[in-house]
Amino acid sequence: YELAGSPEDELRVLEAVKQYQALSGRTQNRYFELLLARNPQRLVQLSSEPSGRGDAAVNFIVAHADAALALPAVATRGASEAPVWRPAYTALVGLYFANSSAQIQGAFRTALAEASIGERLARPVDRKQSLAGDVWFYYGSRYGEYLGVTKKGDPEDYLPAELEHTPTRAAAYFTTALYYEDAGDLNRAVSDYQHVADLDSGRIDVHNRLAGIYWKQKHPDEASSEWRRALQLLKVQVTTEKTQETFWGDFAATVSNLASHQLLTQLQPEISEILHDYVKRNGSYRLQPLLESLLPRMESPGAASALLLDLSADTAEKLSFLRQYAGADTRLKLDREPIFQRLLGLAQDAAQKSEGVAHEYAQQEFESLQVQWLQYLLEKKQFDRVRSELASLPQSTWQRKAELVSIQLKVAAQAGGLDAILDGYRADVDHAPSAELLRKAATEFQQTGDQQSARKVLEFVFTREIDQHNLTAANMLGLAEIRIQSGDLESGVALLRRMTLVVGNPFETQDAAAALLVRTGHPAQGATFLDELVKAVPWNAQYRGRLAQAQVAAGENVDAARKQLAAIASDRYVAYEDRVAFGDGISGAVPGSLGSGELDFLAQGGGSAGNVNPDQPFFFFARVKAARTLPAKERVRLLRAALEDNPSGEAARVPLLKAASEAGDYHLSIAAMKPYLSAGNLENALNANLGTEDETQAEDQPSPGDDTSRLFARLPLKERAEISRELGTAFQNIKSLTQALPYLQRAYRLETDAGLKAQINKQVQQIRFTQRRQAANRARQPEIHSDLEQQHVVRPRLPEQAASSAPRTVAQLPKGGAR
Repeated sequence: YELAGSPEDELRVLEAVKQYQALSGRTQNRYFELLLARNPQRLVQLSSEPSGRGDAAVNFIVAHADAALALPAVATRGASEAPVWRPAYTALVGLYFANSSAQIQGAFRTALAEASIGERLARPVDRKQSLAGDVWFYYGSRYGEYLGVTKKGDPEDYLPAELEHTPTRAAAYFTTALYYEDAGDLNRAVSDYQHVADLDSGRIDVHNRLAGIYWKQKHPDEASSEWRRALQLLKVQVTTEKTQETFWGDFAATVSNLASHQLLTQLQPEISEILHDYVKRNGSYRLQPLLESLLPRMESPGAASALLLDLSADTAEKLSFLRQYAGADTRLKLDREPIFQRLLGLAQDAAQKSEGVAHEYAQQEFESLQVQWLQYLLEKKQFDRVRSELASLPQSTWQRKAELVSIQLKVAAQAGGLDAILDGYRADVDHAPSAELLRKAATEFQQTGDQQSARKVLEFVFTREIDQHNLTAANMLGLAEIRIQSGDLESGVALLRRMTLVVGNPFETQDAAAALLVRTGHPAQGATFLDELVKAVPWNAQYRGRLAQAQVAAGENVDAARKQLAAIASDRYVAYEDRVAFGDGISGAVPGSLGSGELDFLAQGGGSAGNVNPDQPFFFFARVKAARTLPAKERVRLLRAALEDNPSGEAARVPLLKAASEAGDYHLSIAAMKPYLSAGNLENALNANLGTEDETQAEDQPSPGDDTSRLFARLPLKERAEISRELGTAFQNIKSLTQALPYLQRAYRLETDAGLKAQINKQVQQIRFTQRRQAANRARQPEIHSDLEQQHVVRPRLPEQAASSAPRTVAQLPKGGAR
């Protein structure tokens, strides 16, 4: 039912499954999603279930609903707990939603049992009725924050509770300081942050926050001093102490703050020193996150590369260290040329100093780097430098590195010298590159849109193969297509005629020759080959039908051809798929009936065919055709019915994806493509021939020749971009952001329209902002369970939608690592 896009029936099935076994993981979350959308009161009732299932339900509600549903769920969950449990968790949930109702304030007061010290000392506290001991101080501070957020009292009455409980604990002061900073009371925040620094002198995040406050207060010297102190503490961790887990987050936060306040260049020497000490101690271990936070913010790509080259001097394996940064990693924003130059020098030196087997490996490494360097220059369109570098390579390198052929041809095509190189190949055919290499180069030309160069290379390949008497259908068809596309129809037809005489058995290649001519827009010539084929095999309905279609396209014997098509479409001994193919749209030649209501409908071009209704069981082709001209909701109904009758009917899936997206039924959009979403099938097909980082396949994933790839890889890039965008948007609308992101990123790479790329980029940025907010809120929301203690500080929820379309910068988000 999920595949069919029927949430109501899916919910019924999950209810039935739940009676027999406990739901968990994705199935449980899907069950909760459906209940929240269609029967929220039932979800509230589930909060009373035992063995943790009630906790899962109420935590889901707190994370995905609002206070109106979360508070009843807490009340339901608390029925089996001690009396103090319900007001305690009602209070925390009310704080999380910043609910200012009297119910929440009453819950805090009930749980805290407001009384004087004398009253508390006079009689023992019943811990089942009210809070006492350590946990009281936690809830007391939360009540203080609640009073401040809702403006219902003086937060100072309760906010310092944790400080009074543990006056020497730095974390208590940090929590209070965060509240004051968020509330805009910066002086009190500074005071408490300074207490944190006094109690825990190694906390870098405190100095980052103090610096930010001083900068807001227009005290740049104090701010600079705090950031310098943060850098000093970072240096201490990489030189004299154990590197804490918070180091990477603290480093990134410090660099981000310095960059946002235009102080990065000023403090660059201190930051570089930290990285040098880090590399000396740790090498490349977890170095990438540090570089990603710093290098893109430096004044230029050249400066970033210079720092990276300096860091390589601190490593024992300089070559392996630098090689990982020679690739096109756009996150680091490097100038790769000086990196390549250093790599080539190191690799050449290693090859010269080694002997035997080690020399062979070192030489291979050097030559591989030379190829990468040339590809980089080609990417930067520095064609003169590529030609100069190629001319200086020894013959031995050309023999070992086949990639050089492709580079040479690309450079020649840019300068108009491709014909000269191909003429050289023709003059010395024996020493020309192999057909495999040249075909690969032609494919690369096609991928970049240079069809003319691709045709020239393939023409040489096919001509050479034929001259060497490799008379295969593939070679002769390929050369014939090139000649036809270049305008030499007569030569192309002559070559096809030769193919039918010399390749295979008689009439074996007639069909392929005819198909090529029809596909390239020459149906009259194709009809000649098909006519001979029909005379040789008159019983084959496919050949007769294709001949008739070619004649109609060419305007020859149209009436007779349409009658032939009608006869084939009405022949019950012909395969039904063929009857559909030849009967579709032959209006004007249809007899009383073609023997099928669906065929009668199709023959009239999808229009009126008597009383034939296309929306009938198993009228797959009629439903798909009729859906093309209908509004979105009607298209959805017809296409969904078509797939329910024929789940293997691929022709309906992409139209259903688009129709369901247009109608706003995003679960159905995803369900339409579900067969292709597992094991990376769709991803591989959408990425086919793109040369992107996603092109690499795992061993257990399908090969490019599987059904999925054949279905999508032949689509134009524009169509593939649209499919990716529709899927990404569907996942985004059902709140499955982790799945949405890769589809939208792929759509961005595939899309060529600048306006659409900008829209997709805005979606990606909004998703990333929402993911950051959701992570922040998960750290703020209460964790519902039997115990009253919380492992983190519950705080008011942040809004998950950005105030504007642009996400907040890293510098505006909380700093430092988790503690």
